[in-house]
Amino acid sequence: MIKLKKHRKKNKYQEALTEYRNALKIKRNLAKPHHGIGLVYQAQGKHNRAIEEFKTAAKIDPDYTFAYNSMGISYIGTKRYSSAVPVLKKAVQIYENFGDAHANLGEAYYELKQYPEAIESLEMAIALNEKHPRAHITLGLTYEATGNTTKAIEEYKKAISIAPDESHTSTARQRLKQLEG
Repeated sequence: MIKLKKHRKKNKYQEALTEYRNALKIKRNLAKPHHGIGLVYQAQGKHNRAIEEFKTAAKIDPDYTFAYNSMGISYIGTKRYSSAVPVLKKAVQIYENFGDAHANLGEAYYELKQYPEAIESLEMAIALNEKHPRAHITLGLTYEATGNTTKAIEEYKKAISIAPDESHTSTARQRLKQLEG
């Protein structure tokens, strides 16, 4: 499996797909290879194909939390936020300390303008990992949407201090400049 992850991370998608499919030839009912195939499709922007693989993984192993989280990410990637919520809730139900799933759930709630739920999920993500820049950014956006600019500014500053060089903190910088400017 480590070799497969390396292929995926080096954008050697075809090699990764071949190896995942070979694993399924050996043993058909394995959740992890389906999840891996889904991650390859997700990385390629083929979210609908990814979702089908994640669904297969979840059907094989209903407690495979990573399949639900990844499915939620693909739903978010296709702006199907209402579809993302139940699968992300399932991910955090299975593994309540899964910070990324809480952050993804918070993002889906934010996009649905369900701000109290977004705040709750994002605060949980941050409680589990206080150095989660994306959770801080989305929490800042949520606070800003609810009119709480003081807390929004705090969250943007935290995100920037945690990950000053990451590309997604550009949103925090832009929002901070607009709010403080």
